[in-house]
Amino acid sequence: MKKNAKKLTNEELKQKAKSYGLNIENLHRAYIIENIKWYEKYKAFSTQTQKKIERLVAQYERKQKIKIDNKEPVKFIAGTKYIREFQGKKYEVTAISDGYCYNGKVYKSLSAIANEITGTRWNGKRFFGVK
Repeated sequence: MKKNAKKLTNEELKQKAKSYGLNIENLHRAYIIENIKWYEKYKAFSTQTQKKIERLVAQYERKQKIKIDNKEPVKFIAGTKYIREFQGKKYEVTAISDGYCYNGKVYKSLSAIANEITGTRWNGKRFFGVK
């Protein structure tokens, strides 16, 4: 900067930043000074690079605003069959109105069946590939 930045008033800093096309809204004085110094040292990006940055920022902002509120439990239709091969053996489970049927026994959850099959705790939906 030609003139010592500390000697510039806030208004002069804002004017200088605006003349460079810098977005300094809500920035602290020290950050405004750093932005101006950076711009004076490196100048602006090429138009092509600036457009690419703006597209990437817009894409990022769109993704950040998406809220997935899918807390509803997944409901399975009675008669749906879940098949999983585990350690070389094929396992088949059928959804029924009050749970799941495996080996002629009724279970309340897929997790209970996955536990029965593996001997360890599993998320049943993940075990059967439905999550």
